[in-house]
Amino acid sequence: MRFSALLPVIALPLLTVCQVMAQDSGAYGLIPGDAAVVVRLQAPDQTIEDLAEFVDKVQPGAGAVVRVQAASIGMAISNRTLAGVDRKTGT
Repeated sequence: MRFSALLPVIALPLLTVCQVMAQDSGAYGLIPGDAAVVVRLQAPDQTIEDLAEFVDKVQPGAGAVVRVQAASIGMAISNRTLAGVDRKTGT
């Protein structure tokens, strides 16, 4: 019974990785060997706005903090200016 409960937890990340690799066969080679986590944001501007709206529903007024702090995404990924990132479509 325990294994069946863990199956979705194990299968979901595997299916996600397979899906990303199927979309772009060269994607896996772009991930540095020392990467601990890989996060892909499609349309970063829209994702940030959606997150800010969600946060505003939970804590009114806190969405503004999310919008301001969104600029630090570039610092977190060592690409301060987000050079080469199309923030509108995520490509």
